[in-house]
Amino acid sequence: MRTRGWGLAVGLWAAGGLWAAAPPPLTWVESGLAKVALSGKEVQIKLSAERPEAFKTVPDGLTKPRYGTFTGGPSGFEQTFGFIIDEPPGQFVRLWVDATANGQFAIEPGFQRDPASGDGKGAVTLQLGTGQTVRRCQFLASFSNPADTSRAWARDVLLLKPDCGWRGTLAFGDKQFAAVIVDTSGRLAFAADRPGSLTVLVDLSGNGKFDPNSERFDGATPFQLGATLWLVRGVTPGGVALVQRGDAEYGLPFTLKLLSGQPFDFPGATHGKLLLLDFMASWSDLSRAELPTLAQAYKAWHAKGLEILTVMLDEPERAAAAQAVGAPLAWPVAWDSEGKQRRLGRLYGIEFIPTILLLDGDSGLVLAKDLRGPAIGPAVEAALAQRAGGN
Repeated sequence: MRTRGWGLAVGLWAAGGLWAAAPPPLTWVESGLAKVALSGKEVQIKLSAERPEAFKTVPDGLTKPRYGTFTGGPSGFEQTFGFIIDEPPGQFVRLWVDATANGQFAIEPGFQRDPASGDGKGAVTLQLGTGQTVRRCQFLASFSNPADTSRAWARDVLLLKPDCGWRGTLAFGDKQFAAVIVDTSGRLAFAADRPGSLTVLVDLSGNGKFDPNSERFDGATPFQLGATLWLVRGVTPGGVALVQRGDAEYGLPFTLKLLSGQPFDFPGATHGKLLLLDFMASWSDLSRAELPTLAQAYKAWHAKGLEILTVMLDEPERAAAAQAVGAPLAWPVAWDSEGKQRRLGRLYGIEFIPTILLLDGDSGLVLAKDLRGPAIGPAVEAALAQRAGGN
């Protein structure tokens, strides 16, 4: 398993027992954080005169339109937003936006010509997520002055810079600090799955400010507070910061769509529990042979705090087979639909199947790995006993 360095929830269960009580969830901030973070990747939306097939309905009266799209959001639940730049004769460019990713475009009235540069500038607000996790995020938008021939390359690019993020309190062991977390990948996944994708600002001095040199950290790079290394790996849709110690082995935070169509959020769905994470494929005899043992474990310990998630690594053409094997199971089943090349299978370093891990449902601490057959029951019993003793 190549999972060292991936971590989960703030201030909860860890190898040494309970940390201090976790602070409340972070608060979503719709705008104003780009200047606080002093960083962020501008999203370059390539514009083309060719209308995408997905743009079923476009505004009337367009004269010289160019089209582009932006895709962002948590992995597995990304949304695609449409943009149209139009240049009517004798007028400045107009910007139309599908702000809710539903195919309906509206003109952006705040997008105006900057008197100094001649560039088009303004703010665009997109609606991210669905259901109870809808978040509005403002982007700072800019488009090169059409009359500036020195930047002809930029005439086919709309630039967007996210201005949103999370603000609140982070817990590092028994210490808590005011903090801001912004996505600097341009994808708005709020996951430090690569260097430079997440910026964390921590008010270590307690002066209400963030020093860009000493209080600004890359979520994917361990930083030291006292004698301990820490990482901030991301934020769940519910606003829980994913903080971990940098010297332990943790599982990845993730959200997958179940065969039932419902999302499964880890660690959100496993708070206060243990998780058996089972990677398998419908065509694998060894994988299917583990299912009776998993069924026994689920029956014996589900009521005591055990959750199981089976992740099917079948290739796309085996969708029916994956459904046939997974649907009858009593516990949640997800289909990582591109097999070993899919995000979760790849980032968990799955090299063979079946691979079964036992994770703490709060911190993501890897309690046991490479479990098979008769080893599953004792591992679960020991972890449940340790948790009961720690509580």
